[in-house]
Amino acid sequence: MTDTQFDRAIVLVKLGRLDAAREVLGRILAAEPDNGEARTVLAFTWSQSGDHTRAAESARETLHRYPEHLPAWKLLATAENALSESIADADPRLCAEHEDAALRAAQRCLELDPFDAGCHRVAAIALRRRDRPAALAAIERAIELEPDDAELRLVRGRVLWLGAQLGSSRAAAGRAAFADALSLDPANTEAQFLLGHDAALHGDWELAEQRLRRVAELDPEYGSAVREVLAGKPAPSARRSRQPVWQPEPHRPSSSTGGIAGRVAMGIAVVVVLMALRGIASVVDGSDSPSTRPTSRPAVPSYYPPMTYFKPPLTRPQFPMDRFPTGNLWPPSGPRPTLPPNWTPPGGN
Repeated sequence: MTDTQFDRAIVLVKLGRLDAAREVLGRILAAEPDNGEARTVLAFTWSQSGDHTRAAESARETLHRYPEHLPAWKLLATAENALSESIADADPRLCAEHEDAALRAAQRCLELDPFDAGCHRVAAIALRRRDRPAALAAIERAIELEPDDAELRLVRGRVLWLGAQLGSSRAAAGRAAFADALSLDPANTEAQFLLGHDAALHGDWELAEQRLRRVAELDPEYGSAVREVLAGKPAPSARRSRQPVWQPEPHRPSSSTGGIAGRVAMGIAVVVVLMALRGIASVVDGSDSPSTRPTSRPAVPSYYPPMTYFKPPLTRPQFPMDRFPTGNLWPPSGPRPTLPPNWTPPGGN
């Protein structure tokens, strides 16, 4: 393999020309089948294309030749987690198998380099469905190692939002994490989309439109998702119908007796209208008296879409160990970080 060919493949990956990058990498691997770097970058291109089965296969081929190749372990954990997400409802048994594989790969990442924020990131993603506290501990450790990484704040928000109820404190904490990601990276389309979607669910359509239209400007591929959210915006007439306006009579009687009678009649009419509105409100609430009114609101079902709903970010590949940095250097002193609490990796090979 020549450095020129490999460098060309990396540039193509950065430009998002994944098919062209795979052609170059294929030529490299045809000449050098044992080239671990080229095979790992190939796995990354499949992951970015959404073909997580091929991404996992390519990562395993690399690990068969180089068992301690950290980038390949990260890719394997990411691919297996995505496969588990894709069949979570269709095949729970197979979903659990992929989740086990993702957890084993994440565990191996932490063993190889506990000071790499990316290792804690993949651990948090793999743990988020089985052990949320452990997932939060893992992503908090990653943020400690790389406090300026917006993607880590996005993962923290996803962990918090998984299964969250609308208006809950956990949902609010997730929203704050996405806001932090946006402050670190104002052009982050996923953070903009999530915050815009959340504003729409809370009825703040002005803020929702502002954020979602910005998303469509930054990344046209979000266009269909943006249109889907904005399609739920109520029409102006529907919004006005929620705000009934009382309008007085166009004139008043001229005589004093008529004026008094008119005011009394109007007062009675207002009382009747208020009683009627109160009755309507009780029907809407599902009760007709304070004694039968529910003491608490029913739980709102989870409403946030899964992680795989969003377009995966196209970030700079971190695989060639001699070309790109892989994280912080080992500190000269201090305690070694431990694995997330309350978690034992599943058995298996």
